Amino acid sequence: MDNELKRSVDYSRKRLQAIRNCESHISDILWKSTQKVITASKRYRGAGRLTNESALLSYAKNVTADAEESINSYISAYSKASCKILGIDSENIDSFLVSDILRKDNIRKPLGMYHSYHKRQ
Repeated sequence: MDNELKRSVDYSRKRLQAIRNCESHISDILWKSTQKVITASKRYRGAGRLTNESALLSYAKNVTADAEESINSYISAYSKASCKILGIDSENIDSFLVSDILRKDNIRKPLGMYHSYHKRQ
Protein backbone atom coordinates (compact mmCIF):
# COMPACT_ATOMS: atom_id res chain seq x y z
CA MET A 1 0.00 0.00 0.00
CA ASP A 2 2.93 2.33 0.62
CA ASN A 3 3.90 2.17 -3.04
CA GLU A 4 0.35 3.01 -4.13
CA LEU A 5 0.23 6.00 -1.78
CA LYS A 6 3.57 7.25 -3.11
CA ARG A 7 2.32 6.96 -6.70
CA SER A 8 -0.85 8.85 -5.78
CA VAL A 9 1.05 11.66 -4.10
CA ASP A 10 3.47 11.86 -7.02
CA TYR A 11 0.60 12.00 -9.51
CA SER A 12 -1.14 14.73 -7.47
CA ARG A 13 2.00 16.85 -7.44
CA LYS A 14 2.46 16.46 -11.19
CA ARG A 15 -1.18 17.25 -11.79
CA LEU A 16 -1.02 20.43 -9.68
CA GLN A 17 2.10 21.56 -11.52
CA ALA A 18 0.43 20.86 -14.86
CA ILE A 19 -2.62 22.89 -13.79
CA ARG A 20 -0.38 25.81 -12.79
CA ASN A 21 1.40 25.58 -16.14
CA CYS A 22 -1.92 25.50 -17.99
CA GLU A 23 -3.22 28.54 -16.09
CA SER A 24 0.01 30.41 -16.73
CA HIS A 25 -0.04 29.60 -20.44
CA ILE A 26 -3.68 30.68 -20.83
CA SER A 27 -3.04 33.89 -18.88
CA ASP A 28 -0.14 34.63 -21.19
CA ILE A 29 -2.31 34.12 -24.28
CA LEU A 30 -5.02 36.41 -22.87
CA TRP A 31 -2.51 39.06 -21.80
CA LYS A 32 -0.85 39.15 -25.23
CA SER A 33 -4.25 39.32 -26.95
CA THR A 34 -5.28 42.21 -24.73
CA GLN A 35 -2.06 44.03 -25.53
CA LYS A 36 -2.67 43.57 -29.26
CA VAL A 37 -6.16 45.07 -29.04
CA ILE A 38 -5.00 47.98 -26.88
CA THR A 39 -2.12 48.71 -29.25
CA ALA A 40 -4.47 48.55 -32.23
CA SER A 41 -6.97 50.86 -30.54
CA LYS A 42 -4.39 53.64 -30.67
CA ARG A 43 -4.44 53.45 -34.49
CA TYR A 44 -8.19 54.05 -34.48
CA ARG A 45 -8.13 57.14 -32.28
CA GLY A 46 -8.14 60.71 -33.40
CA ALA A 47 -8.63 63.81 -31.29
CA GLY A 48 -9.24 61.64 -28.23
CA ARG A 49 -12.12 59.78 -29.88
CA LEU A 50 -12.53 56.42 -31.52
CA THR A 51 -12.62 57.12 -35.25
CA ASN A 52 -13.27 53.69 -36.74
CA GLU A 53 -15.07 51.53 -34.22
CA SER A 54 -16.13 48.85 -36.71
CA ALA A 55 -12.52 48.29 -37.86
CA LEU A 56 -11.32 48.03 -34.26
CA LEU A 57 -14.11 45.60 -33.36
CA SER A 58 -13.31 43.50 -36.41
CA TYR A 59 -9.64 43.40 -35.42
CA ALA A 60 -10.57 42.55 -31.82
CA LYS A 61 -12.81 39.68 -33.03
CA ASN A 62 -9.91 38.25 -35.05
CA VAL A 63 -7.53 38.52 -32.11
CA THR A 64 -10.13 36.90 -29.84
CA ALA A 65 -10.70 34.07 -32.32
CA ASP A 66 -6.95 33.42 -32.52
CA ALA A 67 -6.71 33.42 -28.72
CA GLU A 68 -9.67 31.05 -28.48
CA GLU A 69 -8.06 28.66 -30.94
CA SER A 70 -4.75 28.72 -29.06
CA ILE A 71 -6.43 28.17 -25.70
CA ASN A 72 -8.59 25.32 -27.01
CA SER A 73 -5.54 23.69 -28.57
CA TYR A 74 -3.60 23.95 -25.34
CA ILE A 75 -6.47 22.56 -23.26
CA SER A 76 -6.81 19.66 -25.70
CA ALA A 77 -3.10 18.85 -25.49
CA TYR A 78 -3.18 19.14 -21.69
CA SER A 79 -6.21 16.82 -21.50
CA LYS A 80 -4.58 14.24 -23.77
CA ALA A 81 -1.41 14.31 -21.66
CA SER A 82 -3.49 13.78 -18.51
CA CYS A 83 -5.26 10.82 -20.13
CA LYS A 84 -1.91 9.34 -21.10
CA ILE A 85 -0.59 9.66 -17.54
CA LEU A 86 -3.74 7.97 -16.20
CA GLY A 87 -3.69 5.29 -18.87
CA ILE A 88 -7.08 6.40 -20.21
CA ASP A 89 -7.92 6.29 -23.92
CA SER A 90 -7.79 9.84 -25.30
CA GLU A 91 -9.18 9.01 -28.75
CA ASN A 92 -12.44 10.89 -28.20
CA ILE A 93 -11.11 13.70 -26.04
CA ASP A 94 -11.46 16.40 -28.72
CA SER A 95 -15.12 15.67 -29.42
CA PHE A 96 -15.80 15.53 -25.67
CA LEU A 97 -14.10 18.86 -25.07
CA VAL A 98 -15.93 20.60 -27.90
CA SER A 99 -19.32 19.21 -26.98
CA ASP A 100 -19.20 19.29 -23.19
CA ILE A 101 -16.46 21.65 -22.06
CA LEU A 102 -15.51 24.22 -24.65
CA ARG A 103 -18.96 24.63 -26.23
CA LYS A 104 -18.34 27.16 -28.95
CA ASP A 105 -21.75 28.75 -28.27
CA ASN A 106 -20.94 29.49 -24.64
CA ILE A 107 -17.56 30.99 -25.46
CA ARG A 108 -18.97 33.37 -28.05
CA LYS A 109 -22.06 34.50 -26.10
CA PRO A 110 -20.26 37.10 -23.94
CA LEU A 111 -18.59 38.61 -27.02
CA GLY A 112 -21.91 38.69 -28.86
CA MET A 113 -23.65 40.35 -25.92
CA TYR A 114 -20.87 42.97 -25.81
CA HIS A 115 -21.32 43.79 -29.49
CA SER A 116 -25.12 43.89 -29.20
CA TYR A 117 -24.88 46.32 -26.29
CA HIS A 118 -22.52 48.64 -28.14
CA LYS A 119 -24.64 48.63 -31.29
CA ARG A 120 -27.53 50.02 -29.22
CA GLN A 121 -25.40 52.85 -27.83
